[in-house]
Amino acid sequence: MKLTEEAGDVELLRFTLTDKSPGADLVLVCHALNEELRQTWITHIKSLLDMQGHFLRGTQLILGICIWHWILADRGLVACLI
Repeated sequence: MKLTEEAGDVELLRFTLTDKSPGADLVLVCHALNEELRQTWITHIKSLLDMQGHFLRGTQLILGICIWHWILADRGLVACLI
């Protein structure tokens, strides 16, 4: 998902969430009741998206390490760590 705060949206108390999945065309336009709620939602959503990104990068790193270990072990270049 991508969070978008466009210039001028502060007066309208809105922001958008766009699905970035391949082939997806989902766009959610969110309207808050007031500026305080809008900022609270944006802060929480940004935090969740950051956590999701960190998690995905971490799993990609771990997967990459496992693949390299498997390749090297298959060639007899490393011993099993377990």
